[in-house]
Amino acid sequence: LAVALAANTTLRHLDVSRSRMRSRGMRALAAALATNATLRELLVCDAELRDAERGLVDLFDVLRRNTTLLSLNARMRPAAVTTECDATCGAALLRALRANHTLTELTVAAVTLADCEPLV
Repeated sequence: LAVALAANTTLRHLDVSRSRMRSRGMRALAAALATNATLRELLVCDAELRDAERGLVDLFDVLRRNTTLLSLNARMRPAAVTTECDATCGAALLRALRANHTLTELTVAAVTLADCEPLV
């Protein structure tokens, strides 16, 4: 899927919600988003990630460079997100939001931003 997405020039909406892609799959998806120039909406809700941290960090990091994605729904199951992930994923999300100027809709649940530095 990630290889196809990287080369695809027509797909605008991708829903991989409730998939069993695992963290490695999420990382591959993030890598594909780094080169894909047409995807506008991505839903990865309730993905069954055993190691959510690395996949979410990669996904948020690619948002810093992606200029076509307008909507991201990355609502994770609370059991997939650990305390360590909260701080790491939250910091990656804040960095992405500082740099990304095209994303207009964002849903991220189960990641706590309380221990992260402020946006300003």
